[in-house]
Amino acid sequence: MRFALRNVLGIAMLLCAATLVAQSTTGTLVGTVTSDGKPLPGITVTVTSPALQGSRTTTTGDAGGYQFPALPPGDYTVTFDLEGMQRIEKSAVVGLSQTARADAEMTLTSLA
Repeated sequence: MRFALRNVLGIAMLLCAATLVAQSTTGTLVGTVTSDGKPLPGITVTVTSPALQGSRTTTTGDAGGYQFPALPPGDYTVTFDLEGMQRIEKSAVVGLSQTARADAEMTLTSLA
């Protein structure tokens, strides 16, 4: 009897631990950067937030997409930069266990 009870308790504890591991404490921010409706690779994308220590930076891929996984929930400023293009800043709210989106349409800077 003791052996069976111990096994049942052990299995119950494992199931509870698996449930806790599956719960996420972060969110994700994704987006696409385009110019004239076409994907724009090579754009530097930076996110900052009071919820984040420092900043995080990535570069858009061939399809103009970017992704910031595992961000703490909060309000973010997303900056899009490339020399010769107008810098863009957007706001995004990353929720707990959710995916937020911030897309940007970039234009060339005017020549002086």
